[in-house]
Amino acid sequence: MSRPGVIAELESILELEGYARGTTQWNQLLRERKVDKCREIKRFRVCSECPAFDNCTLLREWLRNDP
Repeated sequence: MSRPGVIAELESILELEGYARGTTQWNQLLRERKVDKCREIKRFRVCSECPAFDNCTLLREWLRNDP
């Protein structure tokens, strides 16, 4: 998922929801929303359906909750 417009939209939504950019909570929520948006765009119910599942760094970072 490398669509700058989509990521900017996700960031704007987080700001409107009152989250502070750059905080740990912001980063975790942004990763979660990126994963959700990726599934939506690729039309997968779960990430394990995706051919890139084993190599998805975004999913791994989100699951580990890396800041």
